[in-house]
Amino acid sequence: MMANFRTTRPEFGNVEAYARRHRRIAPVLGTTIQLSLQQAERANPSGSLKRLVDGSAFNVELLSTIVPSLRGLIWEFRRSAVAAGFELITVADDIEVILLTEEDSGSPFELEGRLRGIAARIVVALEYGVSPYSSAVVAESST
Repeated sequence: MMANFRTTRPEFGNVEAYARRHRRIAPVLGTTIQLSLQQAERANPSGSLKRLVDGSAFNVELLSTIVPSLRGLIWEFRRSAVAAGFELITVADDIEVILLTEEDSGSPFELEGRLRGIAARIVVALEYGVSPYSSAVVAESST
């Protein structure tokens, strides 16, 4: 089971940092999807996004410290307002969490499925990949 978990765990590229609402973008490796994090519209500014500097490495463990309540939230699928494509969005811990993909030959139904699949992989990784128990199991299974 742990081998399956490792292969389905989402991996991210390096962070691109922007000033507007401390927006941070990291590509989901092996896909055309990007993860975007930014301060929610009326949220009080926090330093959690500021510590992600341009070019820094990004992973699920870091994501769990920025949006610890991301597990189990409702995601909304919609046409993107900022890019030619579609996005899946939710708000957790005063942070907008957006999965974005550019429009391609796929139908909106197919694109929504891809985005929801990545969201599910992230949630599963947060639920099972960050806890002390899962770290012990991974360490145990690799010996």
